[in-house]
Amino acid sequence: MIDISSFKSVQIKDENQRTPLLCVTESTVSFGIGALDALGKPRYARLVVNDASCIVVLVACNAEDPDAFEFVKKDSDRYVRLKSRALHRLCDKLSGLTPTDYPYRVSGKVDVLPNDQPAIVFYMDKARKVSKGDEDE
Repeated sequence: MIDISSFKSVQIKDENQRTPLLCVTESTVSFGIGALDALGKPRYARLVVNDASCIVVLVACNAEDPDAFEFVKKDSDRYVRLKSRALHRLCDKLSGLTPTDYPYRVSGKVDVLPNDQPAIVFYMDKARKVSKGDEDE
């Protein structure tokens, strides 16, 4: 019998798990399947922002939240696209990018708020321009 007490465990990432992405194109701000899955495909979500640190946080919530917006409409959704000029301007301002840089995206970090609400933190100053067609990967 082999003694494995001195061995170290190998962490294997779920290969089906995708990175949560926020993508900005000419007409939409979208969240890919990785973001939807990380939040548990909530029907409602809200966005909070810290201008000073260029951070946007996407938070799963319920319809009673005063800042809630409809997020996932069907379980089969693979992304959520939002058409909001105000959100576009906010993303551009926080990322330091402009419409000439579209499309661009930023990877998010999954977190849990103190009240156990799932959230994704997007450091907008880390946004990077991508090739057309790669926005929702």
